[in-house]
Amino acid sequence: MNRLQLCYYPCPGQPKLRIYYTHDVNVLALSHIFGILDRFNGVTPAFSSALVFETRRNANGTYVKIFQKNGQKADFVDTNNCASDCSLATVTSGASPLAITAQIPCA
Repeated sequence: MNRLQLCYYPCPGQPKLRIYYTHDVNVLALSHIFGILDRFNGVTPAFSSALVFETRRNANGTYVKIFQKNGQKADFVDTNNCASDCSLATVTSGASPLAITAQIPCA
């Protein structure tokens, strides 16, 4: 997420969409980091579960919406992880103890 702080829209040469695939234990760990673990009702995420981190901009800057899907037949739902728009700084501070600190500029 540090890359997002260095990048200003549009970020030349960078794709608008990035997709990362992972295992259920990683989805579970990320859910714990962002305080939405309860969405899985105490069980390991089902096959095809997913988290989506959508970055948006408004007059106050960059903010993040987190959506979650539990299983193949489930819909994506807004986790409402913040009462209003979660600033990028708020989201990254929650994950900062586990974040990679290398600075990677847009190229």
